Amino acid sequence: MTRQIDVLVADDDAQMRRLLQLALSRSGCVVRTVANGVELIDAVLQQTPDVVITDMRMPGMTGLAALNRLRASHPDLPCVLITAFGDHDVHRRAHSLGARSMDKPLDPDQLAQVVGELIGRRPA
Repeated sequence: MTRQIDVLVADDDAQMRRLLQLALSRSGCVVRTVANGVELIDAVLQQTPDVVITDMRMPGMTGLAALNRLRASHPDLPCVLITAFGDHDVHRRAHSLGARSMDKPLDPDQLAQVVGELIGRRPA
């Protein structure tokens, strides 16, 4: 039996956090959620997940800023930046930080597939 994928989701929208948590849980992931970039950094430092999914626009710290900070302490942590405002520059910057990027609205099955690809296996 394989271990469940531990995913940490950061999004300031409570409904989006819940939607992602439900979708990824159905795919066999264990999902923790936080509401902003500062909480994301703290949560990763307390317990490193297998994958981080972060929204771009959040109060206090953008998803890109959080990814930049994470790279200092966790350079190989698989990350996905999600955004409703994805322009070419946002996607380019995410990729330069070693993260995948996806535009909202998200297809939950596609997101679960990306999570599985990032750690080299498919969610259950």
